[in-house]
Amino acid sequence: MAAAANPRSFSSSSNHPPPTNRFVFSADYPPRISLTADQFNYCSQALKLFSEKLQMPHEINQEFAHLQARNS
Repeated sequence: MAAAANPRSFSSSSNHPPPTNRFVFSADYPPRISLTADQFNYCSQALKLFSEKLQMPHEINQEFAHLQARNS
């Protein structure tokens, strides 16, 4: 709310450089991530479970409603 009280807080100034573009993408691929056998197995299991869960949206809704009820 302090910004609304001070109209100069949003004014542009020639003393400040323009904001940089944080979304500059490179054509280069990032380095490959090396996983241990355990990490690979855990990720594979999680992917399988999530893929199966996506086939049951009604179950996702029930679980979400249960979590919301617990946190209320």
